[in-house]
Amino acid sequence: MGLDSPASLYAMLRGMQARGYQMAELPPDSDALMHELIDRGAYDQDYLSAEQMKNAAARVPAQRYQAWFDELPDSLRDKMLQRWGQPPGGAYVDGDELVFSGLDYGNVFVALQPPRGYGMDPDAIYHTPDLPPTHHYYALYRWLRDDWRADAIVHVGKHGTLEWLPGKGVGLSQHCFPDALLGDMPLFYPFIVNDPGEGSQAKRRGHAVIIDHLTPAMTTADSYGPLAQLTQLVDEYYQVELLDPNKLPLLQQQIWDLIKEAKLDTDLAAMLKHDHDHDHDHGMSTSIITITTMATIIRMPAISARPPPSTASTGRRRPSRRPR
Repeated sequence: MGLDSPASLYAMLRGMQARGYQMAELPPDSDALMHELIDRGAYDQDYLSAEQMKNAAARVPAQRYQAWFDELPDSLRDKMLQRWGQPPGGAYVDGDELVFSGLDYGNVFVALQPPRGYGMDPDAIYHTPDLPPTHHYYALYRWLRDDWRADAIVHVGKHGTLEWLPGKGVGLSQHCFPDALLGDMPLFYPFIVNDPGEGSQAKRRGHAVIIDHLTPAMTTADSYGPLAQLTQLVDEYYQVELLDPNKLPLLQQQIWDLIKEAKLDTDLAAMLKHDHDHDHDHGMSTSIITITTMATIIRMPAISARPPPSTASTGRRRPSRRPR
């Protein structure tokens, strides 16, 4: 929390372009970048389509992954086998290949960090200290190291899950998952300045170079358009609920009509996993009240790319170290 990750990532890519990194043409803005990334295969199994699997930006044959898996220490292999079964596992496999969501821009590969597990509550397992990575998770980091031959990895957005994988708290060894996945790969990590505890975790367990950024500014949220009307109706709902409950169905209908006008019904359905057959359910209205009466919003800062230093004296820019 605290960083506009898509906007910051986009600013980094633009900054790298300005400094002479060889990159393909970028989308017009960060929103378009995120849409392209999702179109190439997000990791939400409820929405992942066969077309997205087919268009995945990176693939690892099962035989190739088996060789990587066999290089792990016995202790790590046993934990992965016990939890996730035989390679290549059962998630994000297309035919006999593991597939990864990402965008290849030449000397930069933009990827989504794979889920730490599947078939589980993602929030509940984020910090679980004894859950080994999936085959798919391990395969992405090995692919970046050995096949794509990255010079460094940048984790954008607080925070990832690699530094929370099983292993020692400090002084990691080859028998600790973070070390087994990263090896000697440099890791850079923009991190909010007011969370030194979790930043230290990334430094101790992921040998990350932490790049601090400021906390977001807080401001009062003002409603507008249908949202302003929705706020007014919600206030009325509170009053009518106590004084004249017979009018609640009418207000519920008006609230729901405004929600659909503001295109909030799709977001609510996804957030609350609510069946649209129960549009007038009181639980839905209560959730609407909770959402619409939030008093403050957070304006997420974005890391900006500074103008490149002058190259007039040499006429050269530093190229990428990664051979193509």
